[in-house]
Amino acid sequence: MMDAGASSKSPCNPVTIVGDYHFSDFKMIRGGRESLYGSAYGIDSRSDSDYLIQIMASGMSHETAVPHESCYDYLVDYSGMRKEARQESCGIVTGPNFGRIRLDWGNDLVRLEIVGGDVDKALEADKMLAGLVLDMSDGCKIVEAVSKQRGDV
Repeated sequence: MMDAGASSKSPCNPVTIVGDYHFSDFKMIRGGRESLYGSAYGIDSRSDSDYLIQIMASGMSHETAVPHESCYDYLVDYSGMRKEARQESCGIVTGPNFGRIRLDWGNDLVRLEIVGGDVDKALEADKMLAGLVLDMSDGCKIVEAVSKQRGDV
């Protein structure tokens, strides 16, 4: 029996926030036996509805955050972790950018966003280069995804 004051919401799956790679992206590892990297992170024995999400948003590195002409070598996601996060395999964001987390408590949503580096224009909808919207009331499942390949706007 549930305590009258207890919440019926599912706990959110973990989201890690990392940076310092001079580009930004989203990746996700799903639990279950079929997961490519699940055993490395100890979630291979869990349900495939369990997962880990990573947002990488390198901090304001103008000199090295230059747009790439093509996706090559280490920029390609051969692991499928970007695909799991509903992003393109080359869905990296290059050029000046920053990460933003917006909490919508009224609708139980978390918005993880990578936006163009121009702070004055960052609130414009078309400046969001990649993003995930997670439903906090349902284990932080992805309910919306935006991926503009390599930050092309």
